[in-house]
Amino acid sequence: MPSTQTILGISCTIEYINKEDEIGVGYKVGSTVKQIAQSSKSDAAMNFNFANNVTGTPIGLVMVDGKVVNKDIAKTAARDSFCIQSDGSFRIGKPNKDTLHSVQGSPRLLEDELFVYKDSIERDQLGTDIWKNNAKHIRVAVGTLSPTRAVIVRTHSAITLHVLAQIMANIGCVDALNGDGGGSAYLYPKDNGWGRLMGSAITVKKGVYKMYGTLTVKQDFIPVGSANRPADKRKPLYVTVHDTANKDKGADAERHAKYLKDGAVKVPASWHWTVDDTIAIQHLPHGESAYHAGDGRKGIGNAESIGVEICEHIDGNRAKAEGNAAILIAHIMKEEGLSLESVVQHNKWSGKDCPASFRVTGTWDAFLYKIKKEYDAIMGTGATTNKSGYTDVADSHWARSSIAKAVEKGVLVGVTEGKFDPNGNVTRAQMAVILDRIGLLSK
Repeated sequence: MPSTQTILGISCTIEYINKEDEIGVGYKVGSTVKQIAQSSKSDAAMNFNFANNVTGTPIGLVMVDGKVVNKDIAKTAARDSFCIQSDGSFRIGKPNKDTLHSVQGSPRLLEDELFVYKDSIERDQLGTDIWKNNAKHIRVAVGTLSPTRAVIVRTHSAITLHVLAQIMANIGCVDALNGDGGGSAYLYPKDNGWGRLMGSAITVKKGVYKMYGTLTVKQDFIPVGSANRPADKRKPLYVTVHDTANKDKGADAERHAKYLKDGAVKVPASWHWTVDDTIAIQHLPHGESAYHAGDGRKGIGNAESIGVEICEHIDGNRAKAEGNAAILIAHIMKEEGLSLESVVQHNKWSGKDCPASFRVTGTWDAFLYKIKKEYDAIMGTGATTNKSGYTDVADSHWARSSIAKAVEKGVLVGVTEGKFDPNGNVTRAQMAVILDRIGLLSK
């Protein structure tokens, strides 16, 4: 929640944005900042873009989810924007192909820790007459402390741009940008505001993200009452693994989360987690059933398993997504007290050829091995690199280490789930596949 601090003798409302928080841009023409904050269920929100506060239409560029929702105005020079990039980092400048959300401001206050507000005023298309350094207004500003940490600020008294730049530098900003001010300055919910129609706002949701090891995760639940949220309570006994089988560009975890929530799902479909090469998003609590296994509402797959979808899209890193899925499932196993034997394929419940990527390539057992390594690391059960991951390969087996390496590299797989059959015979066909997997047939 925003806090009140006194900096250089000026009382300010300040909200720090950290990696655990979700920051975005709310946009709704004809709305106040408070209305935007409440409709988006944000913990904090601040007006930034200039606006026609009679109609509530922003003046200048606004981007949401990678799309321009409000066009820039004719000008003599492009104003800078506060940009939230697709990888979650922050920058101040002109939006680029990786910008997910942005709002324009002016003038620039700091650039690489240097005071640049004077130069910025001189090249601003609005002219220097309204940005004279001795003009005093209540002001709002945004600054970047690092590529992954930012701050939004609203002053409680009228100050000059020079003092505002000093405040942002005192906070520790590397870059900083001035926004709208005067009677439009409002940082929800700490300030009461004037109820002006601004049409856009920087929004902050606190504590949305957390870490499972190196994996960033967040909750974005399907609303209660939705047709694809049955809300049947149960104790999960399995983790069911799926592929999204979506080859479109940008079909990442965020896109699937939006799909599950926006009412476009014609046939009730839902699952608990989607994981891609950067993040895992939870759509339902583990203690609720879902529609993902294809065996009916009361089927064991739907009623008693946690559905995990691994993203499959042409501009994603599938290998990284699988690694993240292994981390996610290991943490689910710990939280729910499940064993590796409880991790199953979608195919188990309905016979569907899913997850096809593992079934076609024969790498399911290698994936289970990755999960076991992550689980052992979480539980502190010692070195896992020599563990086979198979119930019929004892820790004392003379080939245990080699079997583990072969499985991890995808050279060999088990004969069934959890079974390796270490003393079984190898056919000529199997030998050809082994030679191919280690690259001897590619020359």
